Amino acid sequence: MKRSGVWKRFTIAVPLVLAALLLCIRLTESPPPAAANIQAQDTSTPTRAVQIASYTPLPSHTPPPSATATETPAPSPNAIELTNTAIAPFRPTAQPSATPVTPTATPEPPTSTPPPPRPPIVFYSDRRGQEDIFLLGPDGSARALTGAASNEREPSCSPDGQTLVYASDASGRFQIVAQRLDTGAPVALTASEGINFAPVFSPDGSMIAFVSTRNGGIPAIWVMDANGGRQRQLTSGAGRATSPGWGPDSRQLIFAGEQDERWRLMLTITQEGETSFGEVELLPPEIDLGNQIWPVFDIEGVRIAFSVWADLADPQTADLHLLDFEQPAPIPLRASDEAEIAWSWLDANRLLVSIGGAGDVRLAALDVNTGEITPLAEGGTFNGGARPCPVNPAILPPEPPPPPTATATPSPTPTPTPNPAAYIPPALLAAQGRPHIVQPGENLLGISYVYGIPLATLTAINALPNPDVISVGQRLTVPVTRTSYRASGYQHPESHLSGITAARHKEIIVRLGAQEVDVYEDGRLLRTLVASTGLPRTPTVQGNFKIYRKYAAQTMAGPDYYLPDVPWVMYFYQGYGLHGTYWHSNFGQPMSHGCVNLRTPDARWLYEWAEIGTPVLVRP
Repeated sequence: MKRSGVWKRFTIAVPLVLAALLLCIRLTESPPPAAANIQAQDTSTPTRAVQIASYTPLPSHTPPPSATATETPAPSPNAIELTNTAIAPFRPTAQPSATPVTPTATPEPPTSTPPPPRPPIVFYSDRRGQEDIFLLGPDGSARALTGAASNEREPSCSPDGQTLVYASDASGRFQIVAQRLDTGAPVALTASEGINFAPVFSPDGSMIAFVSTRNGGIPAIWVMDANGGRQRQLTSGAGRATSPGWGPDSRQLIFAGEQDERWRLMLTITQEGETSFGEVELLPPEIDLGNQIWPVFDIEGVRIAFSVWADLADPQTADLHLLDFEQPAPIPLRASDEAEIAWSWLDANRLLVSIGGAGDVRLAALDVNTGEITPLAEGGTFNGGARPCPVNPAILPPEPPPPPTATATPSPTPTPTPNPAAYIPPALLAAQGRPHIVQPGENLLGISYVYGIPLATLTAINALPNPDVISVGQRLTVPVTRTSYRASGYQHPESHLSGITAARHKEIIVRLGAQEVDVYEDGRLLRTLVASTGLPRTPTVQGNFKIYRKYAAQTMAGPDYYLPDVPWVMYFYQGYGLHGTYWHSNFGQPMSHGCVNLRTPDARWLYEWAEIGTPVLVRP
């Protein structure tokens, strides 16, 4: 790699800055305070990071021998080698090692070296419908650790194997939850505005790093005590930050940070999780691989694996790279047409990764030396968030069952009684009905609102003794004969239409200032829907567009979010679309990465009403 002038200036600046940084750290070191038994809280004053020059966290390294006086000068060490030497005194003298697991299989012959025994692994998967946390045993068997109707993702185990933390949307928005592995009892650690996700235990088990959007909707790196106390913001909030990962000394914290509209590998150093000694880039500016996401230290702090996304809107463009501090530049590990994301190190040579195409993302172990892939888990459309977990399976409670699902063959709807002819037109009674399967969170009033049918009519058609009592999976008959829906109500049978909607002029107007969506048909305002459009840093595009693609559900992912099964999606310009929203309820305020967030019932109504080609006008 050619070392430009920028690179040479980087090699000179890094050791000088690090010397000052180490002096600052030594002057501020003091005996750690006694652990406080503080209950979970969400109000704290964010720590403002001090901006310093770039530096890279590296392990101990023997300085190169001094050059002898010869006619030929010794080659200059690269920037990463100089950084490694400069911070050698700061590296911990001992690194934690993984909890040994006694292998049960017959040893290999002496001529071959068997791989180290695999510890249990926690991961999350949608194989049971919603996202749940699973434990993968050394024998390859997987069992669920969670079983609620909500989504649980991004697990991390405490070093003693007693506690599991993860993100859960059981409260309506993602919050951090701790669960005792011996009892299965969950306890919420956060209850803030915005969402909280991507929790990870520090190697010493005293702290949990996570991402929170509680301050203005901008994702930032936060840290809290293992019991949920002393929640404090580490990164400055000047740019978005996500995917935190600890160094083996429990003081270095790497993450992905947004710099000049690109995601870069960043590092900060904490003092007892209280102070952030700046936010610095790990790579010099001339090494620009693309968007660098999800960095993970190896168990000795010598290497960092990370993903590079060519297109943030397409996970299939994610490729794996390895940053080895003895090398002048990152090393490509795996690049293909599939998604490749590293979650953690299984041991000194293998990464736990997600690999696969759209709708078939599997869990595997990747040998960084040979490139060999060992399949570990599959099922559902996504398996990820894998980390080693030193739990003794014998302490686990019985496996939780999956939540109730819709009945495969619902019982037929009985004949309506009493006779509703007094208030339902005969033509409507004779019309062909449309089936509707009740979904979680729905009620009859909301369903009648979506289809534009009077509640009394829907109750009578389905012979419901109590309109306030319906069950998930129940089959309802909706009296409509046309192929799309409008708020003006159901359509009576009309022979000249043959069950197809007559051509009408439709228009959707998004009003950014009012955070509303106006829906027009034939020049008449049908409905006004409350919305959440793009944040100031990720604004919604303005102009005149048309709906060009529709999906009943789609997984959306980016550097600071992963949202499976986003409902009722309609794209009107590139990656901008209207869709339902289950991860927040703060409608009427900008909240999105550029899309138009709608309440899920409203999104479904709009999805059924609008066709491909319907105009979408986005106005200030």
